[in-house]
Amino acid sequence: MRSFNKFFGVVLIPCALFFSAKALTDGGSELLKPWVGPYGGVPPWEQVKPDEFPAAFENAIAQAKTEIDAIAKNPAEATFENTLIAMEKTGDTLTRLSSVFGVHTSNLNVGPMPKIEEKVNPLLSAYQDSITQNTALFARIEKVYQTAKGLGPAETRLLENTYKSFVRQGAKLDESQKKKLSEMNAELSKLGTQFSQNVLKDEEEKVTWVESEADLAGLSPAVIG
Repeated sequence: MRSFNKFFGVVLIPCALFFSAKALTDGGSELLKPWVGPYGGVPPWEQVKPDEFPAAFENAIAQAKTEIDAIAKNPAEATFENTLIAMEKTGDTLTRLSSVFGVHTSNLNVGPMPKIEEKVNPLLSAYQDSITQNTALFARIEKVYQTAKGLGPAETRLLENTYKSFVRQGAKLDESQKKKLSEMNAELSKLGTQFSQNVLKDEEEKVTWVESEADLAGLSPAVIG
């Protein structure tokens, strides 16, 4: 989890219409593989199959949750290293997948992508809640927050940001309040997706007519190009 922010931004659903998570694992979907190439690896854009996104997210989320659960259930006393640093090292597959998905939902949101986005966003919302509402995990974070000493500026900032983010996302609520918050987050995820899709649909029907060079006055050559 290169940055805690990747927790905030992603329920498992049947994906018979797409691919099963097991099939993706056994078949080696490019969406789930580590990136290769220069600069530490680059996304395999030419091999992305949008219909694989829902099942791929099921798989990546399950993997990330397993990694987080191992931290939450660690019998050793909570420390900065075995809690905060350990969290930073989780969810690499989900992070890569979310990056590719983000490009498709913003710049390549055509064809089947709108419907796929409607399936994936609830998965991400539920995953976010499962992390911030993980009582054992938050207890470890809070313990480190209250007792850690001698941390450098970067470590201190990471610890403070993580702790405060959990609190703001409802980590200290009781179970009934957490359930209500999750329902609200799910509804917001649905409405937010619908809104973005409505905006895209509206933009599809708008055309800007340029009748002469005078209409381009004030624009840079790059913009005109």
